[in-house]
Amino acid sequence: MTDRDKTAYCGHYCGDCIPGNERLYALVSELQERLTETGFAHYAAFKANKVPAFRDYDKFLAVLNSFEKLHCYGYCRKGPHSEAGCTMDCKIRLCAIAKELDGCWDCDWVTDCAHIDKMLDFHPNGMENLAAIREYGFDNWKEQRGRHYKWSE
Repeated sequence: MTDRDKTAYCGHYCGDCIPGNERLYALVSELQERLTETGFAHYAAFKANKVPAFRDYDKFLAVLNSFEKLHCYGYCRKGPHSEAGCTMDCKIRLCAIAKELDGCWDCDWVTDCAHIDKMLDFHPNGMENLAAIREYGFDNWKEQRGRHYKWSE
């Protein structure tokens, strides 16, 4: 997989995205296996009087099991496969494909795009990434990218 493959139409780098973080999902899967193998549900029930948070073990498992809904099995260019993360019907992705663009950085209307504006609420450096791709090129921009999420550094 090349950096070009991992560059989403919106100008984000898929390798920075939580739904595409393969290591995270491998760890979640391993944790689920270990909890099942050890019978931790029974242990949590037994220890719930000493560790009150264990009373919510079922809720913890529900959250852990919900991670899979976010897991993306492809990159934006290859066709993301995620129930709640990046999806095939992303308006930005569909617009760029319809206009036969490599990405939004090639669009004359990107600064007035409602789709991009919505994305900026969650991904504040989106416009900077698009500018970096324009300046450094599709294959050489990765080191210039901004933070992926508003809470990341």
